[in-house]
Amino acid sequence: MRTLLVTNDFPPKVGGIQSYLLELLSCLPPCGVRVLAPTHPEAGAFDASLPYEVVRWPRPRLYPTPGLVRRVSGLAAGTDVVQYGYALQSWLVAPAVLRRTGVPYAIFVHGAEVLLPLRLPGAAGLLVRGTLGRAAAVISVSRHTAAGVEGATGIGCPVLPPPVDLERFRPPPGARERARRRYGLGGRPVVLCVSRLAFRKGQDRLIDAMPPLARRFGARLLLVGEGPRAGSLRRRARRRGVAGAVVFAGRVPAGELPACYAAADVFAAPVRDRWLGLEQEGFGVVFAEAAAAGLPAVVGASGGAREAVEDGVTGYLVDGRSAAAVGKALARLLGDAGLRERMGRAARGRAAELYGRRAVGRRYRSILERAAGGGGA
Repeated sequence: MRTLLVTNDFPPKVGGIQSYLLELLSCLPPCGVRVLAPTHPEAGAFDASLPYEVVRWPRPRLYPTPGLVRRVSGLAAGTDVVQYGYALQSWLVAPAVLRRTGVPYAIFVHGAEVLLPLRLPGAAGLLVRGTLGRAAAVISVSRHTAAGVEGATGIGCPVLPPPVDLERFRPPPGARERARRRYGLGGRPVVLCVSRLAFRKGQDRLIDAMPPLARRFGARLLLVGEGPRAGSLRRRARRRGVAGAVVFAGRVPAGELPACYAAADVFAAPVRDRWLGLEQEGFGVVFAEAAAAGLPAVVGASGGAREAVEDGVTGYLVDGRSAAAVGKALARLLGDAGLRERMGRAARGRAAELYGRRAVGRRYRSILERAAGGGGA
């Protein structure tokens, strides 16, 4: 089977969707894969490391222009199915390419980018419904997003969670100690958050929860990622008196992420809704990575993030708006090594069951084969 992935979100650009799509493509025979993605300053070296072809659009974004339609149509010739990695970019392009080539297409849906337009009246909602309705497959990263799409359109969406290489997150001996030395963490308990530094991701609530955790347990907060809130989060840590307890690691290369998970005792992502619930979390690949690393997790109950944790078994679901709720869950875990171990073991078992690359890869290939054959998902 030959497939073309068209996406704005592809490494070396950093983000959850980028990681998700990259991991999915690793489940396909590379000889049948081609990617169209925007240019990036580091694309040359990265693309050369991949076993399949990446074609770079000469601009930093894939805007729905006639030129893009022509380019996608040309690349789609001879393929069995075109995939669009993010629904928002496909509303105008996907139907136009289908008309020109006859090649069926599949669309990935993640969260607000599709659920919000589906709630809008008039032309926007009709455009979204029409594009989804013409797709041979609409693939959702979470049950939450799938239910939203199905409820609004009647279109069934297979759920495809992020595939994770479980062995990659089983660190070799000494990895934990080396990572802790690198970030100056010593032997203190560590709470890890891997995410873009943005309002909805909840790093502000983690910082607000840190003062009693630092006093009682000597805890440290390791924030991995960069984003528009970096400066304000640093100032917040100073105001709360925990600047010395919060480590801003910045952007960490993908190859070094397993060491960050190995350095941690608890994973935390108190994500929350925005715009009165119109924007919610989809399902971040970091949830699957943390589980694969055997970390208990404290996760905000927003959208698809609710599926990241079996509440009370692999971690805790909390109100991501409440620093008190976040702090209470973290204190429970930091204060009980046996509880951390039990929940971490359960998290890794759940990761093997739900996110193992072999099982997710089989599901992914089956969806694409049915889409290519006109059978949907």
